[in-house]
Amino acid sequence: MPAPENYSVVILGAMNPQLHHPSFYRHVDIIDDEEEARAVASVDLVCSRQVAQLNVKGARIICMPDRYQVASPSAELASEVMDIAASAMDALPHTPTSTFGFNFDRVRTTGLTNVGARFSELASALPLGQPREASAMASFKYVTVSELQEATQRLTLILEPVADDPHAVHVKCNFNYEVKPVKGLYDLGALIRRLFPTDMVRSEQTVERTLRAMAVH
Repeated sequence: MPAPENYSVVILGAMNPQLHHPSFYRHVDIIDDEEEARAVASVDLVCSRQVAQLNVKGARIICMPDRYQVASPSAELASEVMDIAASAMDALPHTPTSTFGFNFDRVRTTGLTNVGARFSELASALPLGQPREASAMASFKYVTVSELQEATQRLTLILEPVADDPHAVHVKCNFNYEVKPVKGLYDLGALIRRLFPTDMVRSEQTVERTLRAMAVH
């Protein structure tokens, strides 16, 4: 199977999974009556004390006691993912959270005959004492840390070959935020709405740079 694309918002904190039923999302006007009815009728619906899972607006919501996630495999629905997560946090301002992040995972075709082999060549050229092996496959991980006014941002970029397509590369961009201590409540919904679009553009630029660089070789 092709490597999956993923556009998601993940929030870590003290969550209440049994609250995350389609009726809650209708009550706070994230979805309408028709969308609520579809979500309730779905065979994927789970709502218990330990886990909640539901599909709304083309996105999948999964909530566990320590983690809340909204995700979609479609870039066209990324804005819906952002809006659902931000609006849910607007409705739950007292939820204790200090860490959140965004994932932008894309699969793109390159001009290389074998991405994994090319990555292996690059890895063996590094001064790490690793032998070059014809069958080896390599991936790369790059991490940067930046201090923002409200949070510490950790960007993790992972470049991987795709198992069933030697010409393709899987580019994973994760933006993780550790919120700095503040007095009282902070507006997580507003932070998500402000940072998500900027980070998505940055991830798109990263993909474009990666493909241009790989085309040279």
